[in-house]
Amino acid sequence: MPTTAESLATIRDAVERLRVAARQDGDGRRADAADWLDGLFDGVESQRDLKIAVKESNLLFRGGMGSFQDVGTDAMHKAVERLRKVLRAPWLW
Repeated sequence: MPTTAESLATIRDAVERLRVAARQDGDGRRADAADWLDGLFDGVESQRDLKIAVKESNLLFRGGMGSFQDVGTDAMHKAVERLRKVLRAPWLW
């Protein structure tokens, strides 16, 4: 099982991929979501903090304004799927 620091590094990598895809697509909402995710995980210091942040971050996948339900390009699809996979890793629950 990865350490909290290793899990955070993986999450931050996935968030950065989202940011890059948002920049390429000119997608301000998803760029804002990447910024929000950065802030959400900035204060994480323990496994408990990590689980709370992961649970909150998964709200982005439930639909509604600013959600990740609809992706327009292949780059965004790959970035969103990577983020989804990382945030739903079994060791985070």
